[in-house]
Order: sequence, then structure tokens, then C-alpha cells
Amino acid sequence: MLDGEMAGEVGDMLAERIRARNLDQVAGYGFGAFAIVSAVVAAPGIPRVNGGFVREHRKSHGRRRLVEGPMERSRPIALLDDILNSGRSANKAVALLRSDGFEVVGLLTLFNFTWSGGRKKIEDQGLWVETLLDLNLRENNRSSSDSPF
Repeated sequence: MLDGEMAGEVGDMLAERIRARNLDQVAGYGFGAFAIVSAVVAAPGIPRVNGGFVREHRKSHGRRRLVEGPMERSRPIALLDDILNSGRSANKAVALLRSDGFEVVGLLTLFNFTWSGGRKKIEDQGLWVETLLDLNLRENNRSSSDSPF
């Protein structure tokens, strides 16, 4: 995501998927989401997508914000992340956003590691989950002796 060309392509693709769900704001939590949110808000198209970042703890000074960015609590948002594995990080982000008055409706992620059950944990909260690529490396039947590495 830190390659300019790749970030642009991924940002355009994710922004279109967000717009297809009639959404215009996204939030990210954690280091892996920063470049993704930035790429989505930079993507051309209408409506423009606004973005924000979720802090782990409310800032202790200034405006004391938990969520930074031009987001409106009156409109639903989607959470963006690089990977979905166990779902713990996404669940924490959803809880933080909800505690700050936001309506989180779904999660859009680049990769879903299917063996950890994170998708089900998110969907059990009533959120939709969309991934660009599902990875199930544990079902690979090749033994380590078959590996070319």
C-alpha cells in the first residue's frame, strides 16, 4: 500500500465498493489501515469519501477526540483494514466507533485469513464483511518437502 501506483489502484477499487453500498465515509484503526484510508479518500469519484482514524484511547488534550477526521455521526460508516484474521482488532475498532456515537455497518478488508473465524465474529454483530482476497493457506495440501523454497 505504500507503492504509489498500487495505492491508487486499491484506493479507487475500494472507493467504488464503498460508493456501491451508498456510503461516503470510512474509518481505519491501527497502522495497517492508515495507508488504505488515505488511498480511499484520495480516490476520484462522486460522492467524495471522507475518512477518519480511530485512536486506541481518547486524546487527553486539545479536542480530546477518539476519532480524527471529518466524519459525521449522523451517517453510517464502513471500517477499513488491511487484513481480517481473528477479528479482535476489527471488533475493538467497531466498539470504539460505536462508543463515540458512530454507526458502523460493515468491514472492507484487503485480505481475509479464512482459518481464524474473524469474518464470522464480525458478521455475528450484524455487519457485512467484504474482502478483496480470501486466503486459506492452512488448507494447502503440499507438504513442506514439496516446497520450492
